[in-house]
Amino acid sequence: MPANVKTYKLLCEYRFKPILLFYDAKNQIGHALFKDYKHWSHDGLRINLNNFENRSVLAIDHNRLALEFDIPDSYDEFRTEFERAFKEYTKKIKIENYLRCGLRTQSMIPVEMHFSELTKITEGKFLSHEKDLLQIVGNQVDDYQYNVVSEREGFKIHVICGPVVKEEIGRWYQPAKLILDPGQEPKPIKYPDVAFFIDCDCYVENPESDMWENFLDRATRLITSMNNAINEYIWR
Repeated sequence: MPANVKTYKLLCEYRFKPILLFYDAKNQIGHALFKDYKHWSHDGLRINLNNFENRSVLAIDHNRLALEFDIPDSYDEFRTEFERAFKEYTKKIKIENYLRCGLRTQSMIPVEMHFSELTKITEGKFLSHEKDLLQIVGNQVDDYQYNVVSEREGFKIHVICGPVVKEEIGRWYQPAKLILDPGQEPKPIKYPDVAFFIDCDCYVENPESDMWENFLDRATRLITSMNNAINEYIWR
């Protein structure tokens, strides 16, 4: 019986050709968006807005716009915030050339079993068992990671997945960097003792207008279906 896929991070990033006029408009863009956030920082080049309550960070740059959510309540809230930021950005600045549009999720499927048992159940689903290969690397797999870049529906898909224990989750999952007032503490992120980790990056490079205009909706549907399909495949 499949367990639930829990999303720990959502990240959407649009990269584009650098725009010199950004430096005249960046503060107006940041001011228009600040009401959705609690804190801001500015290094003279980039504006970072963040909200510790929903663990969101928005980066506004001369060549990129990126939104990061930890432990998102829903994809809808994430999509609404990114689309609002994109609207405010393009209201002030015309983007001529998009270089890359990407949506990335980091998710885990918590399990009630030992790491060795999860590895034994899943490794045959992702690794070759050809006799010649097993003679080279050995018959017993104690740990593994599946890492592949493929194409689907016009997108590049980079998937990294495999079993993890709590102690190694920090190697793969980095919480968003939040600015906090004295005494403020975001809710701690609770990690499972053992889980199947899925890092899925869906992106398109040098997209045409018909691709970037509806990228987020299409990528969200695709990446959600892939995470769920991997979960079902594991326990099939």
